[in-house]
Amino acid sequence: MSSLNSDTRAGALAQRSGMFPFNIVSGLTFVTLIAALAVGLAAFANVPALSPLVIALCLGLLINNTVGVPVGLQPGIGFSARTLLRAAIVLLGAQVTLRDIAEIGPVALAVVGVSFAATYALTVTIGRLLRVEARLAELIGAGTSVCGASAILAMSAVNRAREEDVAYAIACVTLFGTICLLLYPLGFAVLHVDPKSYGIWTGASVHEVAQVAGAGFQAGQIAGEASVITKLTRILMLAPLLLVVSYTSARDGSEVSGRRSRVAILPWFVTAFLGVILINSFHLIPIEAKKFSATAFSFFLTMTMAAVGVQSRIVELKNRGLRPLLVGACASAFISVLSGILIAVFV
Repeated sequence: MSSLNSDTRAGALAQRSGMFPFNIVSGLTFVTLIAALAVGLAAFANVPALSPLVIALCLGLLINNTVGVPVGLQPGIGFSARTLLRAAIVLLGAQVTLRDIAEIGPVALAVVGVSFAATYALTVTIGRLLRVEARLAELIGAGTSVCGASAILAMSAVNRAREEDVAYAIACVTLFGTICLLLYPLGFAVLHVDPKSYGIWTGASVHEVAQVAGAGFQAGQIAGEASVITKLTRILMLAPLLLVVSYTSARDGSEVSGRRSRVAILPWFVTAFLGVILINSFHLIPIEAKKFSATAFSFFLTMTMAAVGVQSRIVELKNRGLRPLLVGACASAFISVLSGILIAVFV
C-alpha cells in the first residue's frame, strides 16, 4: 500500500513540476509500441479473426497483469484511451458519404435501421433482466448493433464505462463476430441466396468491418461490395445512438444535480464525425487525405485498444461472470435472424 501511495504522490509531483507533458509522451510512446507490435503480428499471422485491435487488447492485458505498468506512463495511456479515441471517431467520417446510403436503397436502409434499433433495445433489456451492469450491457449493445470495437469504444466515451467493462464487451463482440465470419459463408452456400441480398445481410448484422469484408467477399465481388457499403451505412447509426445515450445520461444527471449539461448532450466528437461525413459527401476531401485518414483511424483505434488492455485487470473480467456473455450471444443471434428475415421479405 505504501508503494502505491508513493507512486501516486510521484505522479502528482510530476504534474505540478512541469513533467506532465513528458509523461504524456512517454505513455503515448509505450502504447504506440504495443500498437505497432500488434499490427506486425496481425500481418504475420494473416488470420481475419486476429485483427490488430484484438492483438493490441491482448498484449495490453498481458503486460498489465504480469509485469505491470509504471505510474508515470498513466497520463499518456489515459490520453490514448480518451483523446485518441475521439480523434479516431472523427477520422472515421472520411470513409462514409451520404451516397453510400443511397446506393443500398431505401428498403435496405430501413432494414439496417430497424435491425440496429431493435438489437440495441433488446440487448439493454436482456442485460437488465439478467442483472448485468447497465453500462456493460450498453457497450455490448453498441458493439453488436453498430460496428464492433469502434462502437464500444465510442460508447465508453459517453457512458463512462470502466476499462474492464470495455475489455469484456470487446472480447464478447469479437468472439461472436468471429463465429459469424465462419458461419455466414456456409449459410450462403446452403440457403442459395442471391449475392446482393447476402451482402446486405452480412453488412447489416456482422460486427466488425474486417469481419464483414471477410464474410462478404467469400461470396464474390457483388456480395462483398454490398456488404461493405451496407456496413458503412450502419456505422452512421453510431451518431444518433451516442446522442441518445448522451442525452439520457445528461437527463439522469440533471435529476440529481438539478441542471442539465449541454456538453454531455452533444459531444464534440460526434458533431465533428457528422461534419466530416457531410464534407466527404461533397467530395471535398482529397483521395490521399482519405487514404491517410483510414490508416490513421485504424492505428489510433489499435492504440486505444492497447490502452484499454493496459488499464484492465483479468480478475475484474472474471468477476463479471458469464451473464454478459449470454447477453452478447442473444444480441448476435437476434440481429442475424431479424435482419435475415427482413431482407428475405422486403429486399
